Amino acid sequence: MKRQTVAARRIRKLMNEFEMSGVEFADSVGVSPVTVSRWVNGRRNVQAGAVLKIASVYGLDWKEWWPELVA
Repeated sequence: MKRQTVAARRIRKLMNEFEMSGVEFADSVGVSPVTVSRWVNGRRNVQAGAVLKIASVYGLDWKEWWPELVA
């Protein structure tokens, strides 16, 4: 559960920084709005592939943005 909470905070923060709705964010990373909703509500983990895609789209260093994947 802790990981989901961290994931939810990271996704929400990114959406807020870019002033995006869940639908806009979903479109930008190629997932459904329902998936984004589940991420931000902590009902689904963000898979490694999605982390890499999000990092790529938003110019993030995935190792810094999501360090748990490095371990």
